[in-house]
Amino acid sequence: MKPGVARLYVCQIILALDYLHENKIVHGDLKPENLLISANGYIKVAYFGLARRTIDHSPLNLIFGTVYYMAPEMINGSFFGPSIDWWALGVILYQTLFARYPFDLDRSPNPDPRFSRDDQNRVKLLIVSGEYRIPYSIDFPCLLFLKRLLSTSPTRRLLDRALISNEYVYFLGVEWEKVLNQMYELTFKPNDIEVILAKTSEDYSSMYANPPKEKQNDQFTGLFDDFYYKGPGSPW
Repeated sequence: MKPGVARLYVCQIILALDYLHENKIVHGDLKPENLLISANGYIKVAYFGLARRTIDHSPLNLIFGTVYYMAPEMINGSFFGPSIDWWALGVILYQTLFARYPFDLDRSPNPDPRFSRDDQNRVKLLIVSGEYRIPYSIDFPCLLFLKRLLSTSPTRRLLDRALISNEYVYFLGVEWEKVLNQMYELTFKPNDIEVILAKTSEDYSSMYANPPKEKQNDQFTGLFDDFYYKGPGSPW
């Protein structure tokens, strides 16, 4: 993806992170799989199962998230905070620009899980080293911002929307209020959701060779209408 196109998507994630961090929340597992694209093409940050609250900016020292998006300070077992989300954004931006992971390696073809663990440890070493390659030249303003996000220094990644928009030419001309209010017209939009749902419904109905039989009443009908059971681990 070209830097100019990637910029609007990055802006949306910046606004989301800015909001979370203002409310003392660290997402902790920012990655493409947790970014949803709505019908109008705008991004929604999803999955807060690993999110953590930082009270009065107290740092965290847990290890959680997805290895390929973990920041160096987390891997080192150091205290960390919102800086880990900005690192993850750097990884996402790199993938968006170059269609590859910045700290990639040739994985072992051996299915033995011990080799998989070795691969993850090698990835961690690459992340901590902070060494990555730029496959081909990109706009210099974009490169500067990418390097800031992928800095191994957590303090260099203590960012917010105001600082980013003031310091980086990459975002020159972006009207943040228009991004926030979803007023920019985005080039990519998912297919019509109603059409997809209708097609899905048709696909499922065709699975039945014979239509399902209607549920028949029996002697216990109605006895359990008001019965409520909360299963183990159920949130409801």
